[in-house]
Amino acid sequence: MSSNSITQVETFGFERMPDRSRYARPIDLFRLLFGGCNTFSTSMLGSFPVLTVCVYGFRFMLWVNSIKALGFPM
Repeated sequence: MSSNSITQVETFGFERMPDRSRYARPIDLFRLLFGGCNTFSTSMLGSFPVLTVCVYGFRFMLWVNSIKALGFPM
């Protein structure tokens, strides 16, 4: 089996990985963390207008005016 196969099973457990098997860089961790945080915040902020309309019965222009009243630029 080739070393780049996607069906290869992980051979390391909790023990320390040898230095020759390490290939991750700090940017790889940043991408993972940024993607997770961005997905969560986008889903929460994106669902806010939908939830306010469904739960509280706000009309769209009332919601826009309330955002403007809070001082957020639009």
